[in-house]
Amino acid sequence: MPLTPLHLGPALVLAVFLRRRVSVEALLIGSVVLDAQPFAVLFLGMPFALHGLSHTFAASALVALALALVMHPFTKQGVRPLFYGALLGVWSHVLLDSFLYEDMMPLLPLDGNPFLHLLAPGVVYLMCALSFVLAAAINLKSLKKR
Repeated sequence: MPLTPLHLGPALVLAVFLRRRVSVEALLIGSVVLDAQPFAVLFLGMPFALHGLSHTFAASALVALALALVMHPFTKQGVRPLFYGALLGVWSHVLLDSFLYEDMMPLLPLDGNPFLHLLAPGVVYLMCALSFVLAAAINLKSLKKR
């Protein structure tokens, strides 16, 4: 799902349930930050793989750590909730894209993609869209209670 807001849906659902334990902001940013690599490839002509190293669980964990450290001075949150939020975001991104793209090796250094085609692309897109609606409905309901 390069360059779409669809990754935000599952991240928002996670945020509903984990908002007291993780940084929601880091989770949301983490869920989309990995698309910087496909953006660079598609629009800037950078000579990288479309879903390269950043779309692995190991490397994306390092991205989450970097994101937490960058966000820390700008928030009143500790590094730990920032890291856990960012980690959930990037790992949900990697998992969702793993269902769709043959060029991914999410378990690098292991070859291949064991998640490929476990879910049909339409199911993944629908799940992401519906999770966005679900999270919005839950948040609206909680706002009305206040």
